[in-house]
Amino acid sequence: MVRRKLLKLSKNLKAIGAGKILKYLLSDIKSARQSLFVVGPWIDSYFAEKIVSSLRKNISVKFLVRCSEHDSQVSRIVTLSSLSIIRNCVANFEARALSNLHAKAIIIDNKIIYAGSVNWYKYSLEHSLELTLRMRLSYVPGLKRILDKYWKEASPIPEKEFRIAMRSKPFEIDYEILDPLARKVLEENPKAFIKRIKK
Repeated sequence: MVRRKLLKLSKNLKAIGAGKILKYLLSDIKSARQSLFVVGPWIDSYFAEKIVSSLRKNISVKFLVRCSEHDSQVSRIVTLSSLSIIRNCVANFEARALSNLHAKAIIIDNKIIYAGSVNWYKYSLEHSLELTLRMRLSYVPGLKRILDKYWKEASPIPEKEFRIAMRSKPFEIDYEILDPLARKVLEENPKAFIKRIKK
């Protein structure tokens, strides 16, 4: 009995490493029939265009991003202009912002969830050493409650923000965005450092 449960769990829970997340994600998005809920601080045009090319037109799409005044102007504008790409192609679209958002997750049809360290932009999806779990949402019901709470706490992105961002051409983020909190810690503490593994 326990062995059968573990076997079922292993078939429905997958750890996905660097450079492979997008392949699995787009396959699930192509199969989506009802909804897509994307949570992450930033997105870029690379991710936005991949989403648009994979989505059915009648899907309900929600994006929860950061777009904080503490973020760099570049990451803010890129995120908003990339959201506009999706907004212009999807009939049922909503976007909200939460100033201290750091979570990264995607829920598809309220059945499948991707959660982990990956950001929804090119560098993180293609080059950074990330780890993401793909699983049935029913295995982690508390996760959906947390993300729904974040959504309720978030503010709708005003139309004027989209209009300002539309003046800029969307582009790919091909570098690692340093979280403003991490940057602040590094600036305030000269002994702090970010450890990187040399290849």
